Amino acid sequence: MIRILLTKLCLLWLIDIVDGSFPCPCDDERWCQTIQGPPIRTGGEIYGFHGSWVDSDTLPIGMDMNWTHVTTVAWADKDEIMCLAHQHGARAVIGAPPIENMTALYDSAERREWIQSALDLVLQTHRDGIVFDYEEPMSIHSLEGDVYATVIEETSIIFHQINPSLQVTTCVPWSPHDIDGRAYPFERIAKASDALYVMDYDTRSQIFDACIAGANAPFSGMINGMEEWFNLGISPSKFILGVPWYGYRYECLPGTSSDAVYCPIDFVPFRGVNCSDAAGTQIGYGDAMKKVYETGAVVQRDPSTLALYFNTVEPSKRHSGEDAVYQYWIDDPIILIEKYRWARDYGLAGVGPFVFRYLDPLNQPEESKMMWSTFDDFLFNIGESLIPSWEEGTTAELARSMK
Repeated sequence: MIRILLTKLCLLWLIDIVDGSFPCPCDDERWCQTIQGPPIRTGGEIYGFHGSWVDSDTLPIGMDMNWTHVTTVAWADKDEIMCLAHQHGARAVIGAPPIENMTALYDSAERREWIQSALDLVLQTHRDGIVFDYEEPMSIHSLEGDVYATVIEETSIIFHQINPSLQVTTCVPWSPHDIDGRAYPFERIAKASDALYVMDYDTRSQIFDACIAGANAPFSGMINGMEEWFNLGISPSKFILGVPWYGYRYECLPGTSSDAVYCPIDFVPFRGVNCSDAAGTQIGYGDAMKKVYETGAVVQRDPSTLALYFNTVEPSKRHSGEDAVYQYWIDDPIILIEKYRWARDYGLAGVGPFVFRYLDPLNQPEESKMMWSTFDDFLFNIGESLIPSWEEGTTAELARSMK
């Protein structure tokens, strides 16, 4: 195992500190100052990913977010997002530089160079920290896992010495038990990180039961995964529950009826398992709701997972010129409130989505308001009373079908 042989002070001596004179891209110079205070807000974190790659022509970048709720926005690669975040007292953290060859970082000089690049990235762009999101397979007790944990440990030491307010967070799977081959040394990673962002989505990346469409993030699966994390001895206050503001769209196999409950899907392998959610495509919450309104689809709630699903008939991607049944699965405000309540009751540090930009506040203001309002239940223990009432018409029909 790699050991951090140097003292914290010696580690810092090996790092070049930038002089902080980099130009500020914001309209107000004050917005280029990093957020001060504990790296994780003790009153509750609303920590989510921005999603600058989402193709949206509805509102200017960052103006589609409710900044009164956000405490940390991750993957904040756009300066506009950093300026808006700081304007509203929220952190803007950037993705850690890519690690092309993990074993190469076994060499202390290589690690030091990598950490220097990460520090330069944060300080030169006026960001508030970084988020690690490495997801390649690693076997248990592997050299790669040891190196990864060491990189996070040394990065955290240096970042916090330079500025104790800088945030170092790490994304982890929905369960610690070798999800998609990721057998990382999670106890070490948890100790080194300010928080762990639990990616409680894409839980059907490896389907071991029937090869059918299913919920992206079942409620019971979330509970089981989090309890497995607690069983490692990691404090609940170390976790941020990541939730999907997106779902999946699956083309059912030929012969599926338009009102079918079960949607058989193609075998599409992923990391050694012959069935996976790779048979479907991701769809943002706003786009899923748009599909409901366009098609008049009957929305149902699956009693075992609490997720919503609905069927449509659309042109087949498998057979040109033919129609096929498609099944959509999505989380909605009702299931999210239940997840946030659970997170609050069990003392998690925060909750937040992947990604903020999967809503459509211009064309779907009520739906977007509902999604944002669910955070109030985590922060203030208010509950469903904050969800706006549905107006009469199409949205009222959808609301009734969601109950």
